[in-house]
Amino acid sequence: MPHVMKPLPFDALLRWITKEYESAGSIFGIHKSQFYVPRKDAPYSSTIFGRELHTPFGPAAGPNSQLAQNIAAGWLCGARFIELKTVQIMDELELARPCIDMEDEGYNVEWSHELKLEQSVQEYVKGWVLIHVLQRMLNWDCENLPFGTVFNMSVGYSLDGIKAARMQKFMDTMLDASEHVEKYMSDLGRFGKKFPRLPEVEELSRITDSVSLSVMHGCPPGEIHEIGLYFLEEKKLNLILKLNPTLIGRAEIMKILRGNLGFTDIEINDATFERDLQYPRAVEIADSLKKRAAELGLFFGVKLSNTLPVVNRRGVMPGGEMYMSGRSLHPITMRLFHRLSGHFGGELPISFSAGADESNVAALLSCGAMPVTVASDILKPGGCAKFRLYIEALESAMRNAGAANLAEFSRNRAAALAEAAEKTLTEPRYKKNFFKGLRKVKPPLGLFDCVTAPCSAKCAVCRGTPHSCAAFCDKCVDVCPNRANIPYKITPVRVEVPKIHAAGGAVSTSGTEIAEISQARQVVHVDDLCNECGNCATFCSHNGKPYRDKPRLFLDERDFASQRDNAFKIGGKVIRRREGGNESRLAVSPSGYLYENAFLSAELDSEFAVKSLTPLGRVEECSLRDAVELAVMYNGIKDSAPWLFEQRRRIDRCIP
Repeated sequence: MPHVMKPLPFDALLRWITKEYESAGSIFGIHKSQFYVPRKDAPYSSTIFGRELHTPFGPAAGPNSQLAQNIAAGWLCGARFIELKTVQIMDELELARPCIDMEDEGYNVEWSHELKLEQSVQEYVKGWVLIHVLQRMLNWDCENLPFGTVFNMSVGYSLDGIKAARMQKFMDTMLDASEHVEKYMSDLGRFGKKFPRLPEVEELSRITDSVSLSVMHGCPPGEIHEIGLYFLEEKKLNLILKLNPTLIGRAEIMKILRGNLGFTDIEINDATFERDLQYPRAVEIADSLKKRAAELGLFFGVKLSNTLPVVNRRGVMPGGEMYMSGRSLHPITMRLFHRLSGHFGGELPISFSAGADESNVAALLSCGAMPVTVASDILKPGGCAKFRLYIEALESAMRNAGAANLAEFSRNRAAALAEAAEKTLTEPRYKKNFFKGLRKVKPPLGLFDCVTAPCSAKCAVCRGTPHSCAAFCDKCVDVCPNRANIPYKITPVRVEVPKIHAAGGAVSTSGTEIAEISQARQVVHVDDLCNECGNCATFCSHNGKPYRDKPRLFLDERDFASQRDNAFKIGGKVIRRREGGNESRLAVSPSGYLYENAFLSAELDSEFAVKSLTPLGRVEECSLRDAVELAVMYNGIKDSAPWLFEQRRRIDRCIP
């Protein structure tokens, strides 16, 4: 049975936010010290589509802009241009797993959205309302500071699909989401005074007025042009056309990859270039759509770039072809940026997403790119907290340049772009041999304790401030785009527990063993939020798979009951576990614990001393270590991730 990711209801997200912030000073695993606090005089603030944009950064359409909680997580760290994950009419696809390989240069075999269209629109509206909630909850000067956030929907892949009734419903809802907003406002009302009052429904209902057009490799040029005109003329939407890196041609791409950068292992099929849009026709389409948008008083620009299809030789993901991104794509896309910008004399708005990171975002903006969106870099350790680093790097560069705003910062864009494009071909950090591989420790990944990794001032998570990652590596928390790996704190325990022997209906103890969990910081994996992308396995400091090896907590009862191993469920004052096809459970009371499995019932005091034992089935040997582990998990989650106790067995119901 394929794994299905289940979005959380809006009220569950609100409980998550309030409980985590009260207990840990963090939201979605991000400590408040990492939040970006907007300010009115920020020099990098600008406008796009006639809207305020407080920072020129955000997630590119992809895994970090699919669910409401990962949209909000990026926003908390400073993302203000949110390119939502691409949707299309085909939403019942057989999805390959794992689908992300970010060990060095990025690769993926992701398709577009993996949720139903109706679920996707709800996630986007939930994310929109949620960040309005957060702005007020955190008291970020809502009265004097414009919201400054722009959502941009990404739509593909054919005109017939876009015109289909369900796709039309999706887009219409993004333009007027009042029905959804009213529902979420009602959910918000049940929390009383925990959240300050939001704007009226009418003010929140228009989620976006822009679209990025994503077309499949091989889409006929005439259809690309026709779709663009349809969005401008029929839907009256501001338009960004995503272009493919293949536009600069096979010879130049292979020269850059193999000759300049040393990526001799990357192979591209000839058909990739033959079927894709060619540069002269792309320029014609861009010129035509730019003129038509101007006539209609709308925005038109292009985005550089889509990923690059390459032959799958790594064997990490299934399939014969995968899509390349990250640092190996950056020099290629910079070459295309330089050529296209020069062709239009710098008068064509160009946004950029190809290997953007802390070291190059300032240069990209000085070259005239706006906005800059990121996928690969925020799927690496540090995660969406890196948006703070981008903002700091940009502000420092602007200060050094004496630029009061982004227009001044990019006033010499042509010269800056020529220099930057050339520099990427020789800069060591873009060459294949720059990456020396990921270091792994030998012990296998444990259900509980992990390797520790002390921080330094260069840590992208805590920047040297007091933070619990000084006692835990936290990589699986950072790199999960869905926030499915949840950190929590426990009281370390080391106790001696009896081994139980049962025979002939009598129960006795037969020696003892040590039950120990030594680290104060632990991670639980919320299986409902996981799509098994595999990214946490890539960066695990052990040769482990956190999404399988860490305790898997299920919010849905039916999913829990279907599991054979490593499955946990919490409800009320009871925690349950399934292992080897058998279920055990621990009930918590003020005086201690009542532990039961298929073979015995044990009453324990608060220090795990046995008060009574009752046989329930035939067993030769049984351990009470399981009872200790369940108790430690229960108490730790109750204290530092209490929202997990309050989830019900339901997923968000689609509004028809």
